[in-house]
Amino acid sequence: TYANTSAELTERAPGLVGPFDALAGARLPGHAEHQGSVNLIYSAQWSDYNVAFNYGVIFTSDVYNIVGGAEDPLVDATAGDAPADRGGESLPGYGVQHVSLTVGKDNWTLQAYIDNLANKYYLTGTKGSRRFLADELNGPGRDINGFTQRSYGQNVGTPLTAGVRLNYTF
Repeated sequence: TYANTSAELTERAPGLVGPFDALAGARLPGHAEHQGSVNLIYSAQWSDYNVAFNYGVIFTSDVYNIVGGAEDPLVDATAGDAPADRGGESLPGYGVQHVSLTVGKDNWTLQAYIDNLANKYYLTGTKGSRRFLADELNGPGRDINGFTQRSYGQNVGTPLTAGVRLNYTF
C-alpha cells in the first residue's frame, strides 16, 4: 500500500499558532506526506494443516507537530512579519517490521507473532511543543499565575512485542 498526502495552507492564516501567522504553503501538522506498507506472505498446505508465514514493514515519512513544523517559519505580523518560532518539530519518519507464523486446522488457528521486530524507537506524536519547556523570551517553562508550566511530551511507538493468538471459528 502507499498513500501520499500533501496538506498545506492555501492562504495566510492570521493568529493560527499562538499570536503568530502561518503563511500560505505551510504544511499542516499531524500527517505524513508518505506512508505505506509491504507484506510478503507465503502459505502452504502441510498434511492436514494450513501454514502461513508473513513478513511486513510499515513506513511513514516525517510528521509536523504544529503547522509548518520547524521548516516553515511562522511570522509575527506585529513586528513586520519577522520570523517567529513556537517550538515546532518535524518528527522523523520510521519503518517498523513485523513477522508472524500461522498454523490452522479445521476451526482452529494458532498464530505466533512479533511486532516491531528490530525494537525500533520511534515517535508518533507530541503533547504541546518544546516552547512549553523553555520560552526564548521569558526563560524556562511558561508562567501561568506564578506557576511554571513545563508540559511537553513525546508519544513513543510500541516496542518489540511478541505473542500468541489462538482462535476458534464457529
